[in-house]
Amino acid sequence: MGRKKFAKAKDRVRYSREVSYGPVVVRPYVFIEVAFVDGDTGNKLVGRGFAKCLPTDEWDEVHGINIAQGRAEVDIARQLCAK
Repeated sequence: MGRKKFAKAKDRVRYSREVSYGPVVVRPYVFIEVAFVDGDTGNKLVGRGFAKCLPTDEWDEVHGINIAQGRAEVDIARQLCAK
């Protein structure tokens, strides 16, 4: 998988209006599930992301959600590039 193809797929997920997010926050863990409907094929893809706050870090829920969301978007982009 090429970097340009992967970056294009990730941007397609990030800026799509066909995306829904479902974060679950249980301190110090953040889990998010991202559902994306591919406009080209109509397939529904689901990506999952996880983040954990270290004991030495200050708890920041928004930062954890952003990290987990980015990981979930990468998961969907990998699925798009694999097809």
